[in-house]
Amino acid sequence: MRSNYEQALATGDHAVESDCWADFDAAMERLSDYFTVLNEVSGWYLQQRAFCQPKRPRIDRILTPKKPLLAAGWDIGPIGVECKRSGEKLGPAISQCLDYQRAVFPIHAGWTVNLEWVFLWPSGVIAGDIGSIMAQQRIGTMQRFKSGIELGCGDGYDRTITAEFGVRYCRPKCGYKVGSR
Repeated sequence: MRSNYEQALATGDHAVESDCWADFDAAMERLSDYFTVLNEVSGWYLQQRAFCQPKRPRIDRILTPKKPLLAAGWDIGPIGVECKRSGEKLGPAISQCLDYQRAVFPIHAGWTVNLEWVFLWPSGVIAGDIGSIMAQQRIGTMQRFKSGIELGCGDGYDRTITAEFGVRYCRPKCGYKVGSR
């Protein structure tokens, strides 16, 4: 039996990261009524980690919600997306997502955002200990679904956005506790 860590791999059939992004961008073109896509956004850390080399963060994509998505109940603001080629272990990507949540990113002239959620693309559901830690830290998974995407947290998908069927959204129930769990 494989451990949860070994199962935490990027999914899909993308041999190189550029193929991942081509697939992602194609999905986002179909969802252009719902999101504005910002590519490779550099930001600034709010809290620099001790004993680490000073470096600015650069996230692969930021998706900012448009009016139809907000009208459907979307209430988590802009989200970040980190892409990894298929078969790559997600441990390093999870660490990157944690770093992105300690940063602010410019999204419009004079506007910066601290990302509440960051999603890994392409990734199926990640359960077990790794999935639990991701959920507590507001790191989700994202994959292609029909003409759109599914966004998940922990061991399931609770948000689906498709061109044909619109939006099925519910606020994530995870990632909001503090202190002892």
